[in-house]
Amino acid sequence: MSLRVRFDTAADAGMRLNDSIVKYDDKFVYIRSVEDHPDGILRVQFSALPLRQGKLMTRMINSPKFSADGFDLGYMNRRNGNAVYFERMPVRGNAKQGLSRHNLRSAGGEMQREFNFGNLVDMPEFLDMLEGKYPSLDEASGMIRQGAVSSVAFSRHFALEVGDLDILFLLYKGEKVGYSNGDRGFSSPSKFRYLNEVAMNAGVGLRFT
Repeated sequence: MSLRVRFDTAADAGMRLNDSIVKYDDKFVYIRSVEDHPDGILRVQFSALPLRQGKLMTRMINSPKFSADGFDLGYMNRRNGNAVYFERMPVRGNAKQGLSRHNLRSAGGEMQREFNFGNLVDMPEFLDMLEGKYPSLDEASGMIRQGAVSSVAFSRHFALEVGDLDILFLLYKGEKVGYSNGDRGFSSPSKFRYLNEVAMNAGVGLRFT
């Protein structure tokens, strides 16, 4: 699968691609620039994520290994011990093909300064989120019990968080939807009954009250 739009000039391609994340050979990469080439085929310069570890590569823009599709966002487990939920934001007139500072936000509103796009593309934990790498529910529970973290995600959309009086809460896409009742189960208000199936798929048992 190649990029969806055919570009006539390097300037047009750069407007759509520069400073955005796409996939190359099924790996997440950051587009740095698009340049003209004597053979008439534009060249894309990019680096694999995280940028601090990715070397600069150049490939033809028409390579079928490029793709701007298939981005599943969700929780990022930060190295400082808490989980933050990210979602794609529809932007009117957004020209970017991939994921960019213009269409990404953290739960609760606009991107916080510490999560600006320039920082995120350099974080190994942001790549873990894009690739869907999470601890299991048991591992996440253990991290909470040991006091290693204040919140931790165990799937793209579910996380655990310690609240007041050491109550363990279940979060779904950044919202508290239940609290622990022991034995891997959580009590949840009946208004969240629609989450029953997706919670079961994540290995979570809900008891509605």
